[in-house]
This record gives sequence, structure tokens and C-alpha cells, in this order.
Amino acid sequence: AALPRRHRAVIRLLFVEDAAVDDVATIYQVHRVTVWRWVQEAQEQLRDSIRAQLRQAVPSSDVGSATLIGWVEGQVMLSLDQALSVTATDVR
Repeated sequence: AALPRRHRAVIRLLFVEDAAVDDVATIYQVHRVTVWRWVQEAQEQLRDSIRAQLRQAVPSSDVGSATLIGWVEGQVMLSLDQALSVTATDVR
């Protein structure tokens, strides 16, 4: 919900509706590279939002909490990288 409407729509088209990058580019009348730039922007915004929420939810004053936050961030970022990877739709 924190993403701009266009970013949410593009993510939905690519990863829920299973649309090809070229199809999304045609819908928005942009080059396919622009579509992937939007995906990368959305990924960065999601990472920043998740990091902020984790830091707010878990006090980072002690070493254990900081380690936990780092581990969770790593797992989430790995999942985002896999879900939003270029090869996920370029294979089609």
C-alpha cells in the first residue's frame, strides 16, 4: 500500500497476472527498460519501508535485537530479490 499506484499496478501485472514485460511496456506506452526501472524503484521502496518497520518494531539497543533485525532484513531482501528478479519474466 505504501507504493505509488503505478508501481503497485506494474508489480501486480508482472507477478500476479503473469504478464510479460513487453506487454506492460505496451500498456504504459514506454520502453521495457522503463518498466524494469519501475520494478527496481518499487523494490527499493519496499526495502526501505521494511527496514524502517523492523527498526521501529524491535528496539536495536542491544546486540541480540540488532542481530535479529539484520537477519530478518537479509531474509526479506533475498525473498524480494527472487520475487522481483528480471529473469522471473524474461524467461517467458
